[in-house]
Amino acid sequence: GDRTLPHFQRMSTYKHCGKCSSIWTVVASVLVLFCSAVCADPAQPVVSEASGFNTGLQAAAQADQFGSLLQAQVNRAVTAAQGLAEWTVGNRRKLHSIPELQYDLDKTSNYVREVLGSIGVEYRFPVAKNGIVADIGTGQAPCVALRADMDALPIEEISSVDYASTHKGKMHACGHDGHTSMLLTAARILKEQADQGLLNGTVRLLFQPAEEGGAGALSMIRDGALSQHPPVQMVHGLHVWPTLPTGTFATKVGPVMGASGFFSVKLFGKGSHAALPQEGVDPIIAATHVISMLQSIISRNVNPINSGVVSITKIHAGSAFNVIPPEVEFGGTIRAIDRVRKLTTTNFEYSGC
Repeated sequence: GDRTLPHFQRMSTYKHCGKCSSIWTVVASVLVLFCSAVCADPAQPVVSEASGFNTGLQAAAQADQFGSLLQAQVNRAVTAAQGLAEWTVGNRRKLHSIPELQYDLDKTSNYVREVLGSIGVEYRFPVAKNGIVADIGTGQAPCVALRADMDALPIEEISSVDYASTHKGKMHACGHDGHTSMLLTAARILKEQADQGLLNGTVRLLFQPAEEGGAGALSMIRDGALSQHPPVQMVHGLHVWPTLPTGTFATKVGPVMGASGFFSVKLFGKGSHAALPQEGVDPIIAATHVISMLQSIISRNVNPINSGVVSITKIHAGSAFNVIPPEVEFGGTIRAIDRVRKLTTTNFEYSGC
């Protein structure tokens, strides 16, 4: 039968508190479940010797057999993950205390490599500067990849916990410390399963830099993270999500998160005294009209059944109360579910700007 798992693009659970420590191990066991379903040794294909009816019965029996095998591996994974709760939380808190940005992940990457080495998992480094790729299993197909991002955000952490950020202006505010610790725990469990001959295939671990801007996934792909032998057939990733109840997972068929892009616009006018606006060309007035018109990109250029967002997140102009500035700069972000092949650019001309 078809033993391919559905593509779980995103699954989520997270609550930033001391009471949720066990959730990291639960998610780690789910990561193992993904791989077990693909890499467990399947029953041999059914060959009909009598009739289609008999073949169907045999196929059903084999499906039950495979389901029992998979359930046994899941049970082992959950038990193992629960036993590694303290270890998992320790890794997460260490990573939380050393947040780094985009590709500059020297301490983070070094810590991950130390942990992988301590559990006997060989790895390839560097990939995309500070990324890491590790294979567990037979080294042959099928090959399924598990991915975790490692970078933090440029945010100052205000916290009294003893594992708070030690890097000024940097914080793991998006949960990537949790993602990485979950993947390390999954790696440990999968390595134990592989050593027992329970993986009939390869699990590739992808520790990715630069998820928060910088196109770290693309850089890893270009460095061969997916194409090296055996080539990856599917990738599973997840993301913690603070609005879901702790202990729950959410997923759906199709994409869940939108692709993102950034833009910056500068309008040039002519500065003048605020009491004599007729002597200048006011770029602020022009900017307000342009910003309003940008919202029509979604309402008039995107299919209503699809999703998209254009958000203006910053605007800068002038520094005095009584002077119309000569220029205005604003910018923001574009988010879209569907891949955009072509963007239509409209040149706005307003009052000479």
